[in-house]
Amino acid sequence: MYSLSDHAAMVADDTRIGAYLRALEQNVTPGCIVVDIGTGVGIFALFAARLGAGLVYAIEPGDSIHVAEKIARNSGLHKRIRFIKDVSTAVSPECRAEIVVSDLRGVLPLFENHLHAIIDGRQRLLAPGGTLIPMQDQIYVAPVEAESHYAAITEPWESGPLQLDLGAGRNQAANAWHRHGPGDVTPLAPGELWTTLNYRRVEDLNAQGECQWRIRRAGVLHGFSVWFESQLTDHVRLSNAPSSPGLVYGAAFFPLTHALAVSEGDRVKMKLDANHVAGDYVWRWETEVQREAEKKSTARFNQSTFYAVPLSLENLNKGATRNRPGLKPKGRAALYVLEAMEKGHSMEQIVKAIEKDHADLFDRDGSAEHFGSQIFSSYRA
Repeated sequence: MYSLSDHAAMVADDTRIGAYLRALEQNVTPGCIVVDIGTGVGIFALFAARLGAGLVYAIEPGDSIHVAEKIARNSGLHKRIRFIKDVSTAVSPECRAEIVVSDLRGVLPLFENHLHAIIDGRQRLLAPGGTLIPMQDQIYVAPVEAESHYAAITEPWESGPLQLDLGAGRNQAANAWHRHGPGDVTPLAPGELWTTLNYRRVEDLNAQGECQWRIRRAGVLHGFSVWFESQLTDHVRLSNAPSSPGLVYGAAFFPLTHALAVSEGDRVKMKLDANHVAGDYVWRWETEVQREAEKKSTARFNQSTFYAVPLSLENLNKGATRNRPGLKPKGRAALYVLEAMEKGHSMEQIVKAIEKDHADLFDRDGSAEHFGSQIFSSYRA
């Protein structure tokens, strides 16, 4: 979930806010119905209401929706906005909407359950012939030089104190993608289109593609910048390209395992796959570099965010389908709380019971109450 300071940064991003406002201005008509998926503090819902929408469904699973409700009331728009604290896939409004608006991206559109929510919203929440905002995102990739940014990722693992070998940490850091700002990278060749996400038709949560470049100038290849070019409506676009002003999103940097000097004319090929697994994406990027003067590849890299995750054989075995998992003591306490909730017990009764029956877990004042409230907030009806 985003924090209030995260939402503040999004509200303060004039380029982002201005683009979405123009998109809504072009599509909101008097009395229309709008659905805002992931409303956050409600800015897009408030825009739609201010522009004349008859009813706006503002959907948000996080507690920021309570801030949105207060802003709507203070702005005199609360009568036309229906706030729903839930994920959009669990919501069934009484009427389908003429407009479904969202900004569920992280740094990239392939983020957590973004596509799943968009596909569901298009199929269940949007009226036939209605408008999706955004309509489409295109994702671009460029080989880049990023000396300082790359050093910040890798160098802490290259010279450990007391001559410790921290290489294992470096390998994991180089197999994760990282957010970068506009001044962190310098392109070695123009960006190439990797994939297009047409939200009016997309069905697949996964994406794969290949890009090729001829290096335009000599330098050091540290990795790849990845960004989106969004078509919010026919006439409104938004981009977090490295050459764009510093949007709240930033862009993504996919490092190489090791930096590589390249010359003008060298060929670089990169195959990038994004696979949706358990609510987020596993990324894989394979890179091949061929010197201009040679006919065969001089360097190959095979990387994946899977390699960036600390794993043990014990934990992998626990995740196997044949495994018969048990509950830890805290798991048994959580099970008790859920069963007591189902029976209609009050929070006071539940807290007293787990303090008594699980005294070894909750030995500090208020710790049992905090534990119970977390489960209450996550699972109560």
